[in-house]
Amino acid sequence: MRAKFGSEGFGRIRSTLLKQQPTQLIRLIGELYHLSKENERFLEARLGGAPKQLPMYQQFVADCLWPDPLRKGAKVQIAEAKRAISQYERATGDAAGTAELMLTFVEQGTGFAADLGYGDEGFFSSLEGMLSRALGSLQRCPDEFRQNLRPRLIRLSELAQNIGWGYGDFVNEVIARAVEPDV
Repeated sequence: MRAKFGSEGFGRIRSTLLKQQPTQLIRLIGELYHLSKENERFLEARLGGAPKQLPMYQQFVADCLWPDPLRKGAKVQIAEAKRAISQYERATGDAAGTAELMLTFVEQGTGFAADLGYGDEGFFSSLEGMLSRALGSLQRCPDEFRQNLRPRLIRLSELAQNIGWGYGDFVNEVIARAVEPDV
């Protein structure tokens, strides 16, 4: 159980913030920025321009799903990657960038599984869930963006086809439905 630091919630903090001078607020945001990598990523995505921050998020997600197997202590970090995707989405509201991150998650996890034979039921379940979310979120993206992702989806399907646990079949089925031409 997490300890509660205060029971009044954000309301009290908000009223205090409203009384602060701009320089005090900037200093506070700077302190929050330096407090954690997560805060740093969030503030850079929110205030530094989403298109400039997307590659950094993509690399972070890729590193979480396909860690260097030769690095001591390296492990797959699904929760961290999911948290980064949610953080990017909240910080930017960028539907296309969020779909890119979700697809990166699935591509990297699938590549890692195919390359190293990695995976278990929970791992593949996470990949399936993220692929479903990514394909669903693509419906909110411009048609041109969706069309540009078709080759990536087809490559993903090809990469997954020989992976067991029912994962390859799932990927092939959902991608086939997603990329079939509108008739």
